[in-house]
Amino acid sequence: MTPAHSPQPTAKIYSFPQNRMASADARRKAQFAAEIRAAVQAPVVQTGAWYHDEAILESKGVRPN
Repeated sequence: MTPAHSPQPTAKIYSFPQNRMASADARRKAQFAAEIRAAVQAPVVQTGAWYHDEAILESKGVRPN
C-alpha cells in the first residue's frame, strides 16, 4: 500500500531574481523621465484651423469675412 502523501516534492519553487527586476524598473523610470523632459522642451507649433472654424460658421449660415 502506498502512503497518501509522497515524500518527494511535486514542484520546485524558485525565487524570483529581484535585482534584475529592480534594475529594469529603474531603467524604465529613467527612460520615462527622459521622455517627459524631452517632451516639455520640444517646441510647440501653433497652426490655426481656420478652415474648420469657417466650415462651422458656414454650417450655421454665417458668411465668413
